[in-house]
Amino acid sequence: MTAQQLDPTTAHRQAHRNWQSNQPALSRRQPALASALAQLPTDVEWLLGRDGALTARDLAGWLSGSSLPRRTAEKLLEKLALRAPVVCFLAPTHAAQIRVTLERLKPGQALIAIVPDLADLRLILACEEFAPELHAGRLWFAAGDQWEAELERLLQNHDGLPLPQQFVRTALVEAHVIDDLIARAQSLFARQSQRRADWINARFTQSTPPVKTSRFGIWAPAAFRLWAEQGTILQSIARQEGWDVVDTDDPCQASTVALARLATTCDALLISNASRADLPVSLPPETKVITWLTRPVIPNCNAEMTNDRLLLADPAWRAQALSAGWRAEQITLATWPTWQPRSSGAGLAIIADTLPLVMPEFVLSSLNVLWESIAREIAAEPFAVETDTQSYLTRWQHGVGIADQAIDRATFIDRLIRPAYAQSLARSLLAAGVSVHLYGRGWGEIEEFAAHSSGEIRTRQDLERAVETCAALVHVWPHAHKHPMEAMGRPILRRGTQGARRWLQEARRLARGETRPPAPGDEISAPLIRNLP
Repeated sequence: MTAQQLDPTTAHRQAHRNWQSNQPALSRRQPALASALAQLPTDVEWLLGRDGALTARDLAGWLSGSSLPRRTAEKLLEKLALRAPVVCFLAPTHAAQIRVTLERLKPGQALIAIVPDLADLRLILACEEFAPELHAGRLWFAAGDQWEAELERLLQNHDGLPLPQQFVRTALVEAHVIDDLIARAQSLFARQSQRRADWINARFTQSTPPVKTSRFGIWAPAAFRLWAEQGTILQSIARQEGWDVVDTDDPCQASTVALARLATTCDALLISNASRADLPVSLPPETKVITWLTRPVIPNCNAEMTNDRLLLADPAWRAQALSAGWRAEQITLATWPTWQPRSSGAGLAIIADTLPLVMPEFVLSSLNVLWESIAREIAAEPFAVETDTQSYLTRWQHGVGIADQAIDRATFIDRLIRPAYAQSLARSLLAAGVSVHLYGRGWGEIEEFAAHSSGEIRTRQDLERAVETCAALVHVWPHAHKHPMEAMGRPILRRGTQGARRWLQEARRLARGETRPPAPGDEISAPLIRNLP
């Protein structure tokens, strides 16, 4: 332990800054709880732990029993998988545990921490700054002897917040304490679930319908996602038109109550890559649902919902849509909006996230063989991967005699086949001397590609700058359907039936800027949406 780590003055100043930042943020969302916390604890010694995390020590020893609070939290929660929109953390014993959990959350997820002792919450709010998460509605607290009342008040005052559907705990808290918290919390959630269901039913059946405030309501996420910007596109159109918008990446707007409130104040509900049946609440037949589909997973059509509409980003999906029960007059082509680069570039760019090909710890040795065999084949010949990755995996699986129930298909496709395919294409281009910039997460972590990595793509501005550096983009996904990169104003290098030699010839030609980008099609827009039959 260094002298700096033992310096109580530095640690005390940091605790004071955290407290002064967290208190106003908590007051904005949960004023009653903030006022009950009074002031910064004065009966402890503030210290920087051996892992650099702020912690405290009193006569009983280190807070949470460890001088390594961050490392302890990471070890305790290393296998944590957060699936629910809202997660409930039971009795965290250190702020580092909350911080590690927050870092695992995706956009649109939130965390509610139940802290049975107010004194523990004071320490938590001093050991870590949570103001950004508190302001964003991604972190909430229910604390003290009256934590149930605080949690009930929270879920009633913020009914746009989904009810928690997953508990998080650590081995530092005795099992009987956790069991008691779970039982009380589940009873509370059941009451709130019934209350919300009653409200939604009344909202849809009341004799005097709510006043319509917008012709269209948009239910979509707003956070940037590389090559999955359908939500931000819909929200951009809505803001320009003054339509009602619910951002499903905001945890405070993601509940069934928020959806019902939106659906009853607009003439039509516009969503992406989901149909009426996928929504978390049943809408009445008179509510028009418009789905913008940007991937080839066609939802079935309910023949009774004649007002519903389907917008297709790829005309090739029309036949599938008709087979799924959609009538011709319900289907409209709506491709990605075209963006034109402001400058010309040179060479090729691969813009895609990837990850190192690390084989999981399989119980069955046959799965190790399967993983290694697929990895070898794709590394040697990327075009061996079929456009249907499921079929490709099935062929290999049956070839080595592995039963369906013995294999986690998502792991093999998402962590092996898709990234291995992209990496093999990149390797082929680099080996042939073609100039390629690699953009996205993961490339810098792989030794053979690190020198060609040009950084991550975190924003739309990052994406546009990356596109402007190149003369053409490389399609690095096995599927053959339309991709949003086709709307980025650059030619696309795609695999075809001509083989690797012709593919490399085309790559060199595109890198020299000899081909024009495809012409735009029928793009999604406000007029297109307004004029739907």
